[in-house]
Amino acid sequence: MIYDNIPNYEVISKLRPAKGGKIIVTSRNTEWPQGSIVVDVFTSPESESYIKKILGQI
Repeated sequence: MIYDNIPNYEVISKLRPAKGGKIIVTSRNTEWPQGSIVVDVFTSPESESYIKKILGQI
């Protein structure tokens, strides 16, 4: 599941998988309760490549 441009954790807190699964959240907010990484704006091909890489599909 990918959530794009989420302003804060509360917006998706009830939408997270209860068990298992992976989610990707993009946000300009750096205050998240769980780990985060900083990335620059991607082109469409860069986005596709990155998502495949982190999901282990490459």
